[in-house]
Amino acid sequence: MSEALETLKAILSEKLPEAEVQALIAKLTVASGNGSVAINGDASEAVIVTGSRNIIGDNNQVIVNQGTDPDELVKMLRRVFQRNEKVAFALHTISHSMTMVFVDLMRLLYVATSDIAHTANVARYGEFIEVAEQHFADLRNHVARSSNELDAQLNELSLNLDKRISFILGRLKRGPNLYGSHDDCFKKMKQVGQQVDSFCTSAVGKEYLDVVDLVGAYLCRAVEEASITLETASLDSILRLRLYVQSQLLQSGFSLDESKIFTIADDMDQDFGVYYFVLDKKLLDHSFSTKITKI
Repeated sequence: MSEALETLKAILSEKLPEAEVQALIAKLTVASGNGSVAINGDASEAVIVTGSRNIIGDNNQVIVNQGTDPDELVKMLRRVFQRNEKVAFALHTISHSMTMVFVDLMRLLYVATSDIAHTANVARYGEFIEVAEQHFADLRNHVARSSNELDAQLNELSLNLDKRISFILGRLKRGPNLYGSHDDCFKKMKQVGQQVDSFCTSAVGKEYLDVVDLVGAYLCRAVEEASITLETASLDSILRLRLYVQSQLLQSGFSLDESKIFTIADDMDQDFGVYYFVLDKKLLDHSFSTKITKI
């Protein structure tokens, strides 16, 4: 344990039992390069251990030493931890909502452009529009409620995404026949996918990146089994691959709470939206590099 953490542990031990001290210390890490102790790895909310005898409140920052009031230190730590938990919950909720809306838009786009998707699901196009509108409304509500929890960069990103999603959904609401404009829609969805990916990476971090790795492994295996090249594959071939990988993920039972579900309709908590989003983004990143073709 670092000298900084030892100092904090000594102060906390004056007021708390050992088990509670260890629980608090477990949430602290030494921020690299500045000798401060960062809450949950975030150096912007740091407990700075110096020779000062004062506790200084400034943007959740506190300076402590052996003379620090233990009661004040305990209150400060618990306050910061509670806020961090609130922020983390808000970011997870917004990220999940973003991915669900993206998957809704891709489903609509495939129905409007792929022959096999159009034949199978054109009768449900209106239902898919309603689902997309509901998820988009949910996303807007989550962002509005949690705007104070987002930093300037994530707020700007969410606002930009709102405008682009609104534009694409508006175009898709005109009906399942895009009259030659589907190339432009796929390009715009690729841009939106990159922005959603940036938001999830910043907001969720390792948990999201683990999903990216998992879905990537499933997709690579499916591409090898199908012996296709994504960059030159037809739209219907890509859709078949998408459906196959989705089925593999569902059958494997991977979800954020490790519960077993059998169709996306069973995903009450919307956890699989993240997996489906990652799959759609990867397909967009590696496909449609040339003009879209149909079989």
